[in-house]
Amino acid sequence: TLVSNTATPSAPRPDDAPPRDATSSAATSGTLTSASWPGQQTSSSSAPPPRTISVQRIRPATLPRAKLTTHLRGVGRELLDSAETSGRVVLLTAPPPDADLLARAAVELASQVSASRPGEVVLGETDFERPRLRELLNVEVPFGKGLSEQIHGVVRSAQSGPWTVMDADLGFHLLLEGRIRSPGLLWSQEFPEVVDALRRRYRLVLLIAPARPSPVDEQALRDVCDAALAISSTSTSEQVRAAHWRRLEDKVIRTLRLPG
Repeated sequence: TLVSNTATPSAPRPDDAPPRDATSSAATSGTLTSASWPGQQTSSSSAPPPRTISVQRIRPATLPRAKLTTHLRGVGRELLDSAETSGRVVLLTAPPPDADLLARAAVELASQVSASRPGEVVLGETDFERPRLRELLNVEVPFGKGLSEQIHGVVRSAQSGPWTVMDADLGFHLLLEGRIRSPGLLWSQEFPEVVDALRRRYRLVLLIAPARPSPVDEQALRDVCDAALAISSTSTSEQVRAAHWRRLEDKVIRTLRLPG
C-alpha cells in the first residue's frame, strides 16, 4: 500500500541481504542486473524485453534562482566527459545536513549540462523518504508517476509498459517522487532496471542519493552508478563528510565544497 510519508518496505530488505554479483555492476560490464532473493525463481530465457522510457509533459517547472553558478562552472563539462569514459550514471551525494544544498546543486548542474545538450540529461531522486525536487521546482507529479510509485506498481502487479519521466520545459527531464511514495524499494530488482533504461536513453543520468541511506540502499546505489560527485557545505565538518562518503570513496570523481 502506497503511503504519504512512511511505509513498510514493499520488497524485503533484510540486514543480511545477499550482495549483488560483481559482474552485474555497471562499472564492470555495463549491463545492470539484480540479485534474487532466496527462493525467488528467475529465468533469463523467459525474461521480457527491457522496458523503454516514455516522456510525459507536465506543467512547466519554476527554476530556483541560481546561487551556485560560479562554484559549479566547468563541473557540467567534466560530467559529460566522464559520461564518455567512466560511465553515464552519476550519483550526487551529500551529508544529511546538506540535503537541501544537494537538491539545489543537482538542479543547477542539470540545467548547466542541458544548455549544451538539451534533452540528453535526466535528473532523478532516490530519496524516497524525504524527496525535495517536487517542492523545489514547484511541480506536480502525475498520480502513479513518481519513481517509487512506478516501481511499486511493477512489484505488486507486474504491470507492463515503459518507465515514465517528465518534461517540465527545463531542457532536461525529471524522474521525481510525488505526494504519494513507497519507501524501501531501492533494493528491488526493478530499481536497476529503471536505471538501465535511463542509461540507454540519456547521455547523462544524474541521481540524487538519499540523505540517510541504509547499508543495503547504499549497496543498491553502488551497483548502478558509474561515478559519484560528493557535495557538502563549507560549514560541514570534515568528520561528518568523511563518515558519509566512506562507502563511496572509490566511486567519487570529485568533491565540491559549496556555500550553504
